[in-house]
Amino acid sequence: MFKRAQHGGAFGSSIPVGVDVSGMDHIRDTDEAVRRLDSASRALCIEFYVVNGSGVDIARRMGITRKELYERIHAMHQRVLGLLNDVVAGC
Repeated sequence: MFKRAQHGGAFGSSIPVGVDVSGMDHIRDTDEAVRRLDSASRALCIEFYVVNGSGVDIARRMGITRKELYERIHAMHQRVLGLLNDVVAGC
């Protein structure tokens, strides 16, 4: 799907080339939601989205199985969505 996407030249998580970020509230809101996560979930977020690597590599670094990695990522996403609702609502 993203095989022909251009690399922005930066390492780690970055906004893909060509994505309109004129209304960047969603970035600040997401950052605030991630900051509200527990430390284990924030560590998972950093490993998965910043340090990166294959699922096997990330799971190995975290000392868990690949299946557990994806279960934790799914749970983290659900918590972030809930926190985003709180951030947007002004909590």
